[in-house]
Amino acid sequence: MEAFRKGDSTQAINLMTQAWRLAPADPALINNLAAAYIQRGVYYHNVKKDYPKALGDYREALFYLEAAWPQGIPRSDVGTKNLAIIKSNLDGVM
Repeated sequence: MEAFRKGDSTQAINLMTQAWRLAPADPALINNLAAAYIQRGVYYHNVKKDYPKALGDYREALFYLEAAWPQGIPRSDVGTKNLAIIKSNLDGVM
């Protein structure tokens, strides 16, 4: 989370992906990983204007919040908001 707070979303993604492999059912970890992908996607979209990379990151975030979300565990309000952000950002890129 320190890398995420410092704005180093790539490092945050790398570290959280490793952690996710050890704890794939941790909803807070999954939500934070998705948030890091959103953060990096926004950077690629708004700053770099690299739409394919932004799209890839938004899709990764969507994967974690939908397909990888632990079955039977409800999303937190933050997770629900992140899912809405992802879907809106995907619409803006596509």
